[in-house]
Amino acid sequence: MPSLKEAYADDFLVGFAARASFHLDDAINKRHFNAVTAENAMKWESMQPAPGQFSFRAADDLVDYAEKNDMAVTGHTLVWHSQTPDWVFQDEKQNELSREALIERMREHIHTVVGRYRGRIASWDVVNEVVELDPKTQTWGLRDSKWLQIIGDDYIELAFRFAHEADPEARLLYNDYSATDPGKRDAIYALAQELLAKGVPIHGIGMQGHWDLTYPPVEQVRLAIEKYASLGLNVSITEMDVSVYSWNDRSNRYQSGLPEAVAEEQARVYGNYFQLFQEYSDVIDRVTFWGVRDNHSWKNDYPVPGRPDYPLLFDERGEPKWSFWAVLDPKGSQVQASSQQDDSGAENVVLGRNVTASHAWKRAERAIDGSDLTSWTTNDAPPYWLRIDLGGEYVLSRWVVKHQGVSPTAFLGPGGEQFNTAAYTLQVSVDGDRWEDVDQVEDNTDSITDRSFDPVKVRYVRLVITAPNSVEGNNQLKIYELEVWGNGI
Repeated sequence: MPSLKEAYADDFLVGFAARASFHLDDAINKRHFNAVTAENAMKWESMQPAPGQFSFRAADDLVDYAEKNDMAVTGHTLVWHSQTPDWVFQDEKQNELSREALIERMREHIHTVVGRYRGRIASWDVVNEVVELDPKTQTWGLRDSKWLQIIGDDYIELAFRFAHEADPEARLLYNDYSATDPGKRDAIYALAQELLAKGVPIHGIGMQGHWDLTYPPVEQVRLAIEKYASLGLNVSITEMDVSVYSWNDRSNRYQSGLPEAVAEEQARVYGNYFQLFQEYSDVIDRVTFWGVRDNHSWKNDYPVPGRPDYPLLFDERGEPKWSFWAVLDPKGSQVQASSQQDDSGAENVVLGRNVTASHAWKRAERAIDGSDLTSWTTNDAPPYWLRIDLGGEYVLSRWVVKHQGVSPTAFLGPGGEQFNTAAYTLQVSVDGDRWEDVDQVEDNTDSITDRSFDPVKVRYVRLVITAPNSVEGNNQLKIYELEVWGNGI
């Protein structure tokens, strides 16, 4: 079987996340990978489960294994809001630590852990997942973690400096999910830019790469890579998998196995991403898959517990899937379909187009930016509308609306019901003046609408909302994303 690490020998390292029993994948690991990240063995709760009680056995085993097999090791992760024991932020009486005491505890932990593997671990995910959207203000900032609450925002700078003190040769990364989403991308960029301006030793951005069959678009990934690289930082794709379910899809359709058509679609998506990675191999250091076999992926329990997902390159038997072959040779496998195209070649034609709105027009572009994390919101008297100029004629045949319920932070009504858009219509126009209804939804309670209609050739589309909320008496509207799918003339 051809080797992934050999196929990309002139481009970047190819890695895997090592589960506790990673030796059981030994044949695959040795054949295909020249980099490894500890999935859990180097997180705080594993390395120092109790004050001053360090546990290095699992990490030592992994580093020894990597050295014997010429694999570069990435340590994951030093400072994170999750999988960090509560005692870290408390004294012996369980009172909250002072700023100075927590800084010293962080310094001691980082110096001990990084220092133990000095010269043996090539890179560290120093700080993990600190950029977050405030659901109330809809602005990006730092996560309200114990680190931030007790130390202040300079805890990030301090973590990087402590890691550099412990191993001056190690490459130090900031790592985060959804790092391609425009708003979060810009916030991560601003954070890195500020750190660099202070002379903080940061060497790269880790884009986690927990993606799916429909998101993010390849061009969105391209823009993120270019933006981070413009700071003089390298990029790593640190936790890659491609779920067969979109984030908002909580169904369980593939309990008995992955249909061939879906496996082929996943291969096309993987292939498109890796074509892009090859284009930017001058700034990409590493691509690491978050696991080896489908049946051991974390996605089998998240976000739907017990739901089988199939996000990796090898099936439960360790056999290569279509996605493996697409990654091995993305150009030769003729993988051409964009992640913003469907099987018929249709694309989401409203993505990034010119948009006007009846209300909150400055926020309207958030409804067509390709991100499920930003929204068009208003709370005035309906009706409301969004109007999009496609810039030319397209043959349209499908529309998708993602409502408030798609958000993990969505508010619930008094009976636990979602605040989803209740009644709305898709209209089209050739000239922007005369409008025709092509589809209409009433009494909706679903978080996602995905409907097809008879093909129409038009230039303009309009979403008209007459009942903004499925909770009676509430006029709040929140549209996370409008997609209209079609083909160019």
